[in-house]
Amino acid sequence: TSEIVHCFEHIEEWAAERPAGLGNPLNEVQGLDRRAVRPTPKGVTLTMSAWNFPISLQWVPVINAVAAGNCCFLKPSELSPATAQLVEDMAASYLPSNAFKVVQGGIPETTDTLALKFDHITVTGSSFV
Repeated sequence: TSEIVHCFEHIEEWAAERPAGLGNPLNEVQGLDRRAVRPTPKGVTLTMSAWNFPISLQWVPVINAVAAGNCCFLKPSELSPATAQLVEDMAASYLPSNAFKVVQGGIPETTDTLALKFDHITVTGSSFV
């Protein structure tokens, strides 16, 4: 919950437009040039969690992705099936189905999932993955 609270406390600051570096001042019209950084969502993210900390390694990246305005695929570890089912049940109960999907399964399902296009992937676990 501390991650959620942190996001709520800072989301307006993170989402706010901020001035960009102005580069070479000799190429600028004083007072007329305005450059800004506008944070925008990446799109669709995939979070693959490990078996050893299946709740925090699944949900913390998802919380951050949602705070940034992204849709999320969640892939809980098949090595902790009860927790994987809990993740799927929680997502179905509390998250809009048009923005969140949970993928269950082992290597074949993970391989199929990784064949999809994602804008950002978070993986915690073995380098083999």
